[in-house]
Amino acid sequence: MTVKEWYSAGKTTTINNLEVFYRHSDSHSGNRKTLVCIHGFPTSSWDFEPIWEQLASRFDVIANDLIGLGRSAKPSQPITVGLQATIIEALLKKLDIKKAHIFAHDLGDTVAQELLARQAEGSSIVEWQSCVFLNGGLFPETHRPRLVQKQLASPLGPRLTSLPSSYTYLRSHESVLDF
Repeated sequence: MTVKEWYSAGKTTTINNLEVFYRHSDSHSGNRKTLVCIHGFPTSSWDFEPIWEQLASRFDVIANDLIGLGRSAKPSQPITVGLQATIIEALLKKLDIKKAHIFAHDLGDTVAQELLARQAEGSSIVEWQSCVFLNGGLFPETHRPRLVQKQLASPLGPRLTSLPSSYTYLRSHESVLDF
């Protein structure tokens, strides 16, 4: 599937005055469990395309583009982990999903931790049944962010997010993409 096909098969909704792109496998047949896929930085929900069909054969799968990334809104306001978690919870509420599992990668791990913390505090609107963390900085005291990650977290962050082009994105990922 191409990127264009991926995005044409998705939907956009407005949450907290922000446009949010998402894909939903709509696998409501039977009693399938819901799996929420949360991508990393600086990519998008398209990260899950190579395994989408396999996941959708077992789960009702949902993956959104995090705010500031992919086809979701790129606001000038600060984008926090808390905002990303709120967006995911609100999306699930719109889809009338009350229970789900999490499959998170990279930045998605941090968002997943926030979602799980809300559940532990009793403030989550979703019952998180399990979570798989992939390749992320789970322990802040041992996490070694890249220079660009530090810059994005600084006051320069909002300006830097408008700079990358498709060329610079692909160039920065040459080591992980099959060219």
